[in-house]
Amino acid sequence: MVTGTYRGPEQPVSPMGGTVILTGAAIRGSVADGSLAIEPFDDRHINPNSYNVHLSERLLQRDEWSPDSEFRTITIPPHGHLLRPHTLCLGSTVERFGGNGHVTCLISRSSVGRLGLFVQLNADMGNIGAIHAWTLELYAVQPIVLYPFMRVAQVMFWHPTGDRDLYQGEYANHDAPRPCRYSARGMVAENSGEPVGQP
Repeated sequence: MVTGTYRGPEQPVSPMGGTVILTGAAIRGSVADGSLAIEPFDDRHINPNSYNVHLSERLLQRDEWSPDSEFRTITIPPHGHLLRPHTLCLGSTVERFGGNGHVTCLISRSSVGRLGLFVQLNADMGNIGAIHAWTLELYAVQPIVLYPFMRVAQVMFWHPTGDRDLYQGEYANHDAPRPCRYSARGMVAENSGEPVGQP
């Protein structure tokens, strides 16, 4: 769902045209002038063109996979939680981030990736207008221990070009892991109610 066209100030474009990625200095400046939200913000977590974000202590995990199974909530203890191979676990970032003037992208930190942990399987781009904690799709290819508040990912911010339709859908404002609202029995088209894909 999108609503409301936002016409902000003209944003810089690259000499080749198109969007530009914010450098660390630009991230700092955008947070300072209020055009970008990162909450809480700590200058020590700024990288040359990204910002480090941390894993919250709450996880959602299914003990077995079935269309009607429920997620159970896990609070990561100080000594960590073992994520076993080929197990999907939903987590979230401690930080809330986003804004009306930027497109957010989230990827793993390289050190985490080298340990065999995916933090996003296929949903690494956010929407303009959404400010929220990011749900992480944590998937391990080998056993790995997750610790509360570990630096788990990094976010990048892009200046878009053109008028901006601000996202105000159901995922726009949340601060905890958010399961998919579709069931495993088959996805349902958002507006038409018609089945999409395999049942």
